[in-house]
Amino acid sequence: MLRYFLMSLLILPTVALTLNQAQAAVIAEAGVYFNGTIEGTEPEFMETSWSYFDGSDEVRLFDWLVLHKSDVGTVFSAFPETNPAFSVFADFLTNGVDDLLVYRTKFPNDEVNFGFLESEMSSLQPNSLNGIDLQGHMITQIDYTLDLFEVRESLTGLPGVFNYEVQHRYSIHDGIVVPEPTSVVLFMIGGLAALATNLSHRRRISLHQ
Repeated sequence: MLRYFLMSLLILPTVALTLNQAQAAVIAEAGVYFNGTIEGTEPEFMETSWSYFDGSDEVRLFDWLVLHKSDVGTVFSAFPETNPAFSVFADFLTNGVDDLLVYRTKFPNDEVNFGFLESEMSSLQPNSLNGIDLQGHMITQIDYTLDLFEVRESLTGLPGVFNYEVQHRYSIHDGIVVPEPTSVVLFMIGGLAALATNLSHRRRISLHQ
């Protein structure tokens, strides 16, 4: 019995870790890829924002975040405690309406805007309860990742003409409420210990009968 009890204890940290990782579940991703041509000087940076627009009012998340080529692969995270627009943005994501998402990118000499509906976000459908947005989920974190930012001289050979490629990605996290790993381990250890004591007590009774 002691051998089985110790083996169970070895499994517990893995179980607790798995539960803890569930807190950071990505339930939807939104991204856009585009390319184009810029005339003038080669852009060394760009600015981007992700926003909701209802025709009269716009709520921006990552409000004109300044990005350089060296930021490719870097993850920028927004939380309710650190981003003033987070709560309003999260409400839009979960209000049961197929709202318009706007992707804005500014270069020193150009600006590019795209609009998509929430229902067009990738990875949405498996986790959407209504098929159009994330109603019923508790949004606790939104990440932005710059997947691609390349600028090169145009193949036309014209001076001051550059081609660019950009890819933005936003990852939306659901805050799944689970016990802390320590609490889970202590709870399960307590349960196993009680089971071991009970079985040992029954065995002693059987031996005396």
